[in-house]
Amino acid sequence: MRLRMVLFLIATIINSSCDSESPSNDLPDCLIINPIEGDEFGLGSSVEITVDAEDDDGSIIEVRYYIDNIGVGSSSSFPYSYIWNTEGEEVGVHVIKAKAFDDKGGSVEYEINISLITTNSFVDSRDNKTYLSVLIGEQWWMAENLNYNSNESSVYENNSNYGDVYGRLYSWNAAINACPDGWHLPSDNEWKELEIYLGMSTQEVDNYYNRGTNEGGKLKGIGTSYWESPNLGATNQSNFNALPGGGMDEYNNFFYNLGSHAYFWSSSENGYFYALIRGLGAEYQTVLRDIKSKDNAYSVRCIKD
Repeated sequence: MRLRMVLFLIATIINSSCDSESPSNDLPDCLIINPIEGDEFGLGSSVEITVDAEDDDGSIIEVRYYIDNIGVGSSSSFPYSYIWNTEGEEVGVHVIKAKAFDDKGGSVEYEINISLITTNSFVDSRDNKTYLSVLIGEQWWMAENLNYNSNESSVYENNSNYGDVYGRLYSWNAAINACPDGWHLPSDNEWKELEIYLGMSTQEVDNYYNRGTNEGGKLKGIGTSYWESPNLGATNQSNFNALPGGGMDEYNNFFYNLGSHAYFWSSSENGYFYALIRGLGAEYQTVLRDIKSKDNAYSVRCIKD
């Protein structure tokens, strides 16, 4: 009788303990909705990480963010987001991870892979030509001269072989509308931003004619395969790979300076008949800023919108 009483008391205690336990906790949901798996971003850009997190049987108290398994930040209220500044990071694949915590101690994580890049390529849908592009500072530039056949454009000395290497030459009126969708002819200020990033002083950038020190060398393609000797100071450090497509004087109808000089239009006008250009030469490593007749024909480098 005494044994039965003891067993009854033990069973009662066990049942009582089970009844007093808190119900099981459902883990929260966590999903990175931006960026998405496989996205590519230019090195130095800001990447907004957005997370969709919720908990069916409680509430989200925190979302933590990790880059390559290193904690970088957190947020505790909706919308759950974090801005990742990629300046100084390495080029290549990186793992973004988000971990959501609920109010009952449960947690769940989600991760994706993205890539940081400095060079890319795109296809001009108008003629299916593929162009290389390069990130310089915060600007995406074409890394080749435009070779789209539009009105008021021509190839040097009407030789298509030159066009395949150096691209076409455009009047200003043609150049202003020549770039493919998502790209545009750079303004004078956008050229200045590039030059300052490469090291030109803010005191010099507004001057005309040859300015700076070696910024032109950082833009020029190296070697003498396409540039005449000596191609002074050429390092192509920026990967801009400027090529000397020369120009055409529309008034006198002659071509000049193929192999020795590169001339690029800007979208910025100087009065009704003139616009600003940039120039690079085999014999110097500075950058020319000048005003030319809109009827002349020069190369085009587009910049991304």
